[in-house]
Amino acid sequence: MNAAMKVASVLPSPVLRIMAFVASLISVTVGTLCLSLDRQIMSLGLPLPLVYSYSLPSTSPARVRISRSSGSSRPLPWGELAISLEDYYNASKRTLTFHEDEDGVVISPKSRSSASVELPHHSYITVSKDWRVQKFKAIMRGIEDTGKLVGGMKRRLDEGFWENQKAATQGDSGQGNILRLCACAVVRVKVGNKPYVLLTQRQLRKSRDSTFSGMWVFPGGHVDMVEGKMEGLSAAARREVLEETGLEVSGAKKLCTYQASLIHKSRGYLICFFSCDAKAGGFASAGEALSGVCRKEVGAAALIPETLFKHGIFSPELCSEFGSKEAAQMARDVGMGDFDGVLVEGNEIKNKKFSIEEIVGDGGEGARGGGIGMAHRWAAECFRNEGQSEGQSEERKKEN
Repeated sequence: MNAAMKVASVLPSPVLRIMAFVASLISVTVGTLCLSLDRQIMSLGLPLPLVYSYSLPSTSPARVRISRSSGSSRPLPWGELAISLEDYYNASKRTLTFHEDEDGVVISPKSRSSASVELPHHSYITVSKDWRVQKFKAIMRGIEDTGKLVGGMKRRLDEGFWENQKAATQGDSGQGNILRLCACAVVRVKVGNKPYVLLTQRQLRKSRDSTFSGMWVFPGGHVDMVEGKMEGLSAAARREVLEETGLEVSGAKKLCTYQASLIHKSRGYLICFFSCDAKAGGFASAGEALSGVCRKEVGAAALIPETLFKHGIFSPELCSEFGSKEAAQMARDVGMGDFDGVLVEGNEIKNKKFSIEEIVGDGGEGARGGGIGMAHRWAAECFRNEGQSEGQSEERKKEN
């Protein structure tokens, strides 16, 4: 405002002063928006030569175009940027849409009803080498355990979701662009009286068709079709935890959803995350708690102190290619850089201590020798927020 007034004050004509004032005010407004978006995007620490061009239409929310700089051949991390921009607009109850054109991708925030979203949700956009954006629409925003849509949305069969789900479960590889439904669980395990959170490392496989090979994830897997009917989501999460870790869990509280696309498999995943507790409590050690891990599915497992999640160390921004070292250092700074767990070697399960560096990796999602999957980083962040909300509720109860 002050800048606009200074520009207008040096002009002789009142009309020119008014025009200059309005033009300067618009420029300052757009500049402020650009600065906010720049800070939001660059807070990820992306050392990429990105070019941003902004427009601020008077009749619609701001649109931001993100395109690669000339001469740059490095793929743009659309998933990271999508998360950052989604967070930026969450407070104003807007959602983001992605439109591809010959110059790049236009990201447009649109108004949405706050009642239309039951669970926290993110879409992850990936880009192929030829810069063609592969996007699977978010078919679900809120999900009941029966698999029905909630939040005022109707079933959308135009994508053939349920037919594709059945075909994918039955192994029909002829279906293209299948959106598979998965269920995962953030499991609390008590060793002694201390609460921990279970992370598992997928078996390292060299096959190009393998998913999350060698990565650290929350236990989970595909939702099955049983006698032509879809398995309940929380039931699927509990079953997967039991199959992969040998732990029975209770509760299964809905946490968040996440949508990812895998270009090399021409397939997408809609993952439903739950938070739950292991039924058995008071294990004497991590080795005892994790003695039942599945040797075929799990390469390793570790118990992470629940308090570590409160520091946001497993957030999407930190546990990425450019933030993993910072995340590891943050864990070291609070004295929690090594964790008890088990390692699967052939038919043996051996006790092992894992470092935070082994878990967050050094190359982000898809890197060998560690790394936490993008969807699971998002779930970790939602789990942290859930813990903060529960803590605030407990404080209010004590005050009353």
